[in-house]
Amino acid sequence: DLCRVNLCIIRSAECQTSWLRWLLVGVLFWNGPARAGSGPPELFPEEFPNPPAPPDVQTVQASEDRIRSGQLLTSGGHLTSSNGRFQFFVQDDGNCVIYRLSPNQRQALWSTNTRGQNCRLALDAQGLLRLTDSSGSTLWQAGSSKGPGQYYLQMQEDGNLVLYLQQGQLLTPEWASQSSQK
Repeated sequence: DLCRVNLCIIRSAECQTSWLRWLLVGVLFWNGPARAGSGPPELFPEEFPNPPAPPDVQTVQASEDRIRSGQLLTSGGHLTSSNGRFQFFVQDDGNCVIYRLSPNQRQALWSTNTRGQNCRLALDAQGLLRLTDSSGSTLWQAGSSKGPGQYYLQMQEDGNLVLYLQQGQLLTPEWASQSSQK
C-alpha cells in the first residue's frame, strides 16, 4: 500500500502544486487502514474537497516575460518585461494589449482589437501565435511561415512584443508588435 501512495505522489508531482499539496495532506488524514483490494484510503470529505483537475496544457507564471512553443496564456494571463516597465495582457474581454506601466497609470501601446470570452493565446511548434475564443474560433493570429522549430514570444524591455525562432545560439525575429518605446 505504501508503494501505491508513493506512485501517486510521483505521478501527481507532474501536475499542479495544489494537486500535490492536496494529495500529501490527504494521505496523512485518512479514516482507517487500507485493506488489500480496498482501493485508496477514504478522506474526510468536509476537510478535503475534490482536488483540482491536472492541467491539460502548460500555462506560464505571471512573472515570466515569455512563452515558448506549446505554451499559452489564458484570459487574465500576462507577460511582464524583465525591467517591469511593460506588460502584455490577455484581457477577460478577449483583447490582447501591451501596456506601458508607471507608478500611477498604465498606457495602452498596442492591441489585437479583438473581443471574446474565455480566450487563449497559444504558440504552436510551427511558430503560429493564435488567439482563440471559448468555441475554438480564431480571433487573431500572427507568426512564422518557416515551419517546425523552437519558438518563443517575449515581452521585451523596450515595449516590443517579439516572436523569435531559436536555432542553437541564433535568434531570428519572425514577428513583432512594433510597439518599441526607445
